[in-house]
Amino acid sequence: MSGHSKWANIKYRKAAVDARKGLVFSKLSRAILIAARRGGRDPEVNFDLKTALTKAREFGLPKENIQRAIARGVGEVDGVLMEELVYEGYGPGGSGFIVEAVSENRNRTTSDVRHLFSKFKGALGTAGSVSWKFKKKGLLVVPSNRAGKSVSEDEVLDLAAQIGADDMKAVRDGFEIVTPLEEFSRSRMEIEKKGYPIQLAELTLIAAVQVPIGGETARQVFDLVLELQDLEDVQNVTTDADLPDELFSQAA
Repeated sequence: MSGHSKWANIKYRKAAVDARKGLVFSKLSRAILIAARRGGRDPEVNFDLKTALTKAREFGLPKENIQRAIARGVGEVDGVLMEELVYEGYGPGGSGFIVEAVSENRNRTTSDVRHLFSKFKGALGTAGSVSWKFKKKGLLVVPSNRAGKSVSEDEVLDLAAQIGADDMKAVRDGFEIVTPLEEFSRSRMEIEKKGYPIQLAELTLIAAVQVPIGGETARQVFDLVLELQDLEDVQNVTTDADLPDELFSQAA
């Protein structure tokens, strides 16, 4: 797979569609609630909340929904108890998966996730069976066009070096810059300060080594990711599968 941003862009396109169905609002509200519960209501000191609020505003989550989710998260309003769940498993072709969910019904969510893994000839694993392959990083994508002028790979490589990025690679429509988790916010501000637009910015799990998968098995992995993302309780799906570019270009 040429870059992590292909999965992220698929997720964002699906979110834009889901927004019309209201599904994405539920997912965004849950992310805000959990972030507020972990670190409090102030986004200036709670980085997870700041990230969740940025994404919520990108997709037009109403202000009252945001305030209600924060209030529930910090315990100011009673409500259904939400629980963070992390599933590890193996999909088609030996691909590793991590599925992050937020649910008020662990049994239902576990059943839904297990069903999809079984449907695609995969299986859930035990804690630690897959997570050792991944590390949480910051992902920033700079488009290959800046104010009407093309941006060169050498230019972005120099930019990545200046901000102390872990990695940089060219992708189809731009450049991925991978940063240490704790440097994500600062790196984003530095890039914007230097006048570069940012096409995508998120915290994500990144596999140290990707597993090349092709043919019909690649399609099965791709479909498993999409069906897992369609579950209301699921917040994030990460895989180490390295899939052909054409799967992503064909996706709506």
